[in-house]
Amino acid sequence: MHRKYIMLSAGILLASALSIIVVSSYSSIERDQQDQNTLINNEVIAPYKSVSAVKTLKAGENMQLLVHYPLFGALLNAKITDSHETIVSDVNSTRYDRELLTTFTAQADGEYTVTITNLGTEQIPVHVVFSNVQSEYKNNNPFR
Repeated sequence: MHRKYIMLSAGILLASALSIIVVSSYSSIERDQQDQNTLINNEVIAPYKSVSAVKTLKAGENMQLLVHYPLFGALLNAKITDSHETIVSDVNSTRYDRELLTTFTAQADGEYTVTITNLGTEQIPVHVVFSNVQSEYKNNNPFR
């Protein structure tokens, strides 16, 4: 009888250890995916200054750029250029939003530069996510 409890306890301990390993590896994979998509995380942009980040893309990738900022009426510009410095996307904020959003398809393999410029007179904190639209849809699609 005593041996039965020892075996049961060992089985529970083993199952608990395996579940912890599985959960921690899943959360690190999810965190890695988020880190790959986040280019600029809560960086403050001074008036009339810019921040930039670079991401390597393959031709045909459908990309989405999302710039979130906490202040309505913030004047921001988001520009994406390819490795030949050709402007791929160029969008400005409006007085009624707290997010800038644009999408595009990469036309060639190479590095794409995202530049966020503060066109206003106040410092603005921004959070920039640059992600593959198809992979985001596959990961978040409830109908798969």
